[in-house]
Amino acid sequence: MLMRMRKTHKFLKAISVLVILILVFAAYGAYRERVAKPQSIEFCASVKVGDATEGLLERAIQSGAEARLTRWRAPQNESPVLMAIFVGMPPFSRHICVIRATERVISAQYTYLD
Repeated sequence: MLMRMRKTHKFLKAISVLVILILVFAAYGAYRERVAKPQSIEFCASVKVGDATEGLLERAIQSGAEARLTRWRAPQNESPVLMAIFVGMPPFSRHICVIRATERVISAQYTYLD
């Protein structure tokens, strides 16, 4: 009987830890979602057509874009694109400012990828 109670106690502890971890992850995800969307929209709104592209990548990262994911890309036969990616609820929520440019900004548009 005592052995059974100990196993039940260990099981309940394990379940409690798991529930706490899930709650912490959910709270962090909700926080990231509330922060990432306005950061991305605000950054995108600050980029104007005709702006110089120099320093734009650094500005995106300073505005909260994820440094590992935010990069200039040059699709074949198209103008370069800066994808400033702001991470929301991990692992999939992405708020993105897509900036098309040559030496100057051609367009800046907010989009959401889930």
